Amino acid sequence: MAFKFVSPAGRALIKRILNETINIEPHDHQLEALSHALDRTSVLSITYTGSGKSGYIYMLAVILKALRENCALCPGADVPADPVIIVICPTIALEEDLEKKMQKYDVESLVLNKEKKEEYQKSGKDIFKEASDKRYRVLMMTPEMLTSTGVRTKLLDNPKFKLRQAALMVDEVHLLHAWGQSFRVEYKQLGHIRQLFAETAPLVAFTATLRKGEPGASPQDSVCRFLGLNAGEFHVIHRSNARYDMQVIVRPLRHNQQSVVFPDLDWVVHAPGKTIVFCQGIKMGSKIAHYLLTKWPGATFANRPHTYNRLHSDQFNQKTIELVGSSSRIVIIATDTLSVGVDIEDITTVVVLDPDDIDDAWQKAGRAGRNLARVAHPRVIIYVSSKIYANPEEAMATSAKVKAEKKSQKPPDTSIPRLVAAPCKMREIDIQYDNDEAEEPCGCASCRTRPRPRFPSPCTCSGCLPEPAILDASSSKEKPASSATPDVPANKKLTPAMRLHATSRLVEWRKAVLADLPSEADASPLTILSDYRIEQIIPLLSTSLDHQTISSLHEAYRTSALDEQALCDSPAMKLVLKTNKILRSRCGSVLETLLMIHNDLDAMRQRDREEKLGKQREYRARKRKEQMEAELIDIIGDEPVQSYEWTSEEIEAKERELSPVHAPEFFEGDLSLWYHS
Repeated sequence: MAFKFVSPAGRALIKRILNETINIEPHDHQLEALSHALDRTSVLSITYTGSGKSGYIYMLAVILKALRENCALCPGADVPADPVIIVICPTIALEEDLEKKMQKYDVESLVLNKEKKEEYQKSGKDIFKEASDKRYRVLMMTPEMLTSTGVRTKLLDNPKFKLRQAALMVDEVHLLHAWGQSFRVEYKQLGHIRQLFAETAPLVAFTATLRKGEPGASPQDSVCRFLGLNAGEFHVIHRSNARYDMQVIVRPLRHNQQSVVFPDLDWVVHAPGKTIVFCQGIKMGSKIAHYLLTKWPGATFANRPHTYNRLHSDQFNQKTIELVGSSSRIVIIATDTLSVGVDIEDITTVVVLDPDDIDDAWQKAGRAGRNLARVAHPRVIIYVSSKIYANPEEAMATSAKVKAEKKSQKPPDTSIPRLVAAPCKMREIDIQYDNDEAEEPCGCASCRTRPRPRFPSPCTCSGCLPEPAILDASSSKEKPASSATPDVPANKKLTPAMRLHATSRLVEWRKAVLADLPSEADASPLTILSDYRIEQIIPLLSTSLDHQTISSLHEAYRTSALDEQALCDSPAMKLVLKTNKILRSRCGSVLETLLMIHNDLDAMRQRDREEKLGKQREYRARKRKEQMEAELIDIIGDEPVQSYEWTSEEIEAKERELSPVHAPEFFEGDLSLWYHS
């Protein structure tokens, strides 16, 4: 009978190898996942954030190396020669975080992504050839890289590489459902690509947020379909993802992505410890950062709101993470990019604005209090739309109606309305994730020393206890600022198309400046010219920064009547430059850009005028035609006329009768334009 790692003897061997090689005792769920993977059984693991799921990767690599180098440990073990584990990561940040963990445990690894590929190309190397090197025991790549031609032709189609495959792992597997449905379509290809792997290579997928829900329609079923996991063919590990140590607060969000002020978040300025505010988009994050900056007392580079998103370079984002690590108090305005794979131990508060569903909210909440020795009272504050907060039952009823009518459209997710309506938020999370409050605790030494918190009594969620006073102070009566511009002459007003064009011009200029700055400048779009500042500048193009003002400044600057300093200090340019050192050092370039924008806007206005004049001409011509047809019918009756040739005298007489000034302009002397039907 073949040796089984899921047996007591097999699990004891796993614990022995890990203890002797890297001095680690695995958690129960890690032991369960590793034993099944070594037996070539696929695994879907769902455990709480910070539970050590990434340990599956380096622990398996360490065990495989030990078994290969010392066959006496387990003579019957089926271990490939030079085993390699392929790990699919959703973000570059997660790849880099995992790479550091691999290095910590002396596991040779290689990251494959677009940026790394370009780096290798610049040095004349082929990253795919490098990846096939037998010294690498772990290869980490994004779904886009896995589905690329290079990986397929040089790795997956390589018979020698296929023999080395020990496992395919997918980190943050819930994103197959969340992102694979929309903008990361490569996620949908994982099931097909998996067919190219060795049949003996198990799939190990893991996450903290994957609801079971109704059969056939749940996120878990969706993920299993994507991966080609059929019922009965894989092992499921389900540990409670509850964070009973965390306070859960649900609040209404009285502002939206069009707002420019966010008094709901005023309390963040004085929040203790480290805070992450998760937004739905980069633009909204930029506006929130600027709004908080206006409220920030004594702001400096280190002590101010910082942003973390895909628009920044990897180096800039990494510096932000390092700043978080070295600060005792900091606020980060982030997008989904920071919600996975960035392991910061001491985040006190996580704020989630308008989450898509409870998976989105709870995944981001998991960034808080990952090390309870450093954060005693972590909390998550979930802001939901005012409409859902006021009437969650209506949202649930709408979803039920769509489901009952069996429409082709997917019914709206009700996980957030259910959370809002629940009297106890923590218990509702347990219900939605099928968590077991009485779950048997982990038996490893570390968990026996510091066991996971049990369900709090009393519960501290916003449904069971009043909210902190700091949040009550946020109920400002201030309303979002209007985007309307003051009254301006008709010939200076900006149409939506003009606003869009001017915005695009400024964004292009910003990109050019960012590319021109040295990497050590530590600059970002936010520090050069944020989206919020651009929104403020656009209306001024009709008033304080109109074409005449900009042209006059440009002429004075061109003829040296104004030097650089005088230009920077001019009232009009001060509105744009403020005290921004980067903008002030490029004052002339800013002026040139504004002038080009005005030239473009004038051309757009001219086209609009010509188009409007053409439509007016067509309208008047049509009306004149209808009038002449009516008069002709009065003369000859309404019998159809087969043909009639007008003499030049008749045409001139009719033109003089109708409009001696405009008729020739519209008909150019040819009454057949309206007469012929």
